[in-house]
Amino acid sequence: MGSKLYHEENSQCINCKEPKIELFKYIESKAGENIIFENYDVPLLVFILSGQALVSCNEFHDVLFQSHEMCFLPIAADCTWKIIEDSSAIILRTTPQGDICMRESGVEHLDYVKGLEPEFTGLPIKPALIGFLNSILSYLNDGGTCPVFHYIKENELAILIRAYYSVNELTRFFMPEIKNRDGFQLFVMKNYRTVKGVQEFVHLSGLSLSAFNRKFKTLFGTSPYQWMINQKSKHVLHAILARDQSIANIMREFNFSDASHFNRYCKTMFGASPSELRGRSKKKVS
Repeated sequence: MGSKLYHEENSQCINCKEPKIELFKYIESKAGENIIFENYDVPLLVFILSGQALVSCNEFHDVLFQSHEMCFLPIAADCTWKIIEDSSAIILRTTPQGDICMRESGVEHLDYVKGLEPEFTGLPIKPALIGFLNSILSYLNDGGTCPVFHYIKENELAILIRAYYSVNELTRFFMPEIKNRDGFQLFVMKNYRTVKGVQEFVHLSGLSLSAFNRKFKTLFGTSPYQWMINQKSKHVLHAILARDQSIANIMREFNFSDASHFNRYCKTMFGASPSELRGRSKKKVS
């Protein structure tokens, strides 16, 4: 049984009158469940307290994460968790104020980051973080709702992570977010899933077409049109391999006109039809 909290006695506190904010959230999941994280607006940090899961995030599929590991889910990513053992976790919806992505550390090594191949790997939850996570879990279980608590704890976490993990560990772990440190890159990542094409993207940015294309090519290394095609392919492949959705539903979600159109697209982009891709994935996992 949790401890008694005195919210009613402290009801005049200005912070208690603020809308409820849950940067930290505790979840439990049963073996066999699939969890879809739709973190289109902010990055997420997931601290696995117990259990195991196969995690698919964008182009990375069925990466094993387990108890006492933390996982970083970048902004605008498609992330699906297949729970293979009863699990519990604390999830943090990060804020810019928390500086949780270690931008100051990463920006010193931007040239190093640009040379790295994309990867998706966890970090061990070191002993110093265990007490921190237990304090959050205790407060949440007791029904604590103070928004200031969440913000303070996020900043405390940033301090602990910087203190107990090397720059090399943090740079690799947070690489997707460090790469998007530039304001224009962050704008692209936050909005590319909702715009209908390059022209709408340009209009939203407030730049001229030539300025938008030039800035985009400098930061992303390719044209906006080609980049958006590549991003779409990542999300389509993720939906086929990681979600328990019918091929027909996926086809409609991504606005393919008919099954033959979708089949041609998949064979061109991935070298196989949707059903063949899904069949190969199942064989690989088993």
